[in-house]
This record gives sequence, C-alpha cells and structure tokens, in this order.
Amino acid sequence: MAESSLFGISVDVKRPRLEISGRQFRLQLPPESTPASGQRLIKKALREKLESMLPALLEHYSSILKIPVPDFQIRELGNRWGSCSQSGSLRFHWLLATQEPQFVSHVIAHELCHLIEPQHSAEFRRLLRKICPR
Repeated sequence: MAESSLFGISVDVKRPRLEISGRQFRLQLPPESTPASGQRLIKKALREKLESMLPALLEHYSSILKIPVPDFQIRELGNRWGSCSQSGSLRFHWLLATQEPQFVSHVIAHELCHLIEPQHSAEFRRLLRKICPR
C-alpha cells in the first residue's frame, strides 16, 4: 500500500497508529480519519506515558518527605502543570509527559510539598529545596 507522509503524519493505513521515540512521534491515520481522532490518540499515549512515570516519582519524593504516597489523576489543567486539592489528591496535566524528566520531577516535588504546606511560604520553599536541590 502506498504511503504519503507529511510532517510525520501518514495516510493510507487501515487503523490509527502512533509510534513514539524519545521526543518524536509518527502518527498514521486512515484517510477517513479526522484531526480529532489523531489528537485523541496522541493524548491517550501521553496520558499512558505519564501514568507509567508518576508512581515511582511519587514514591521517591513522598519517602523523602515521610508522607504517604497520594492518589493522583491525570487531567486537562488549563495552564497549570499540576495541582493539589484540599483532600490531598494530586492532579497533573497530561502534557507534562512532553517535558524533560527534571522538570517533571520538579512539578511532582512541588505538588507533594503542598500536601504539607499549602501556601508558597518560606516553609514550602524549604521543603522543596530539601527534596529538589538546585
């Protein structure tokens, strides 16, 4: 079957397919696909990538802070990378999966520190420096 490719997007395939290699991806869609179907496939893959990264990082930083590993959700968070609810649940933006590992670690550490200190106070900054030294 002939394949036409433009900007890493291929057509003339039978089923949607996404290959991710490092920070690059190749999206293959059937001709009848819509842009939204490609977007859904990319979003799903990035959510899965983040879901696989978060547990070990949460465990690591929670142990340093001596707190239980919290529950988390992956969502669309507008212009925020992460948030912490009053109930102690953490939420992370699915696009966090596109960022460098050091940045992802910092966001996770930041949200975990909010479980101890809700405000961006001097104590919060001290906790963050403790688990994420510069």
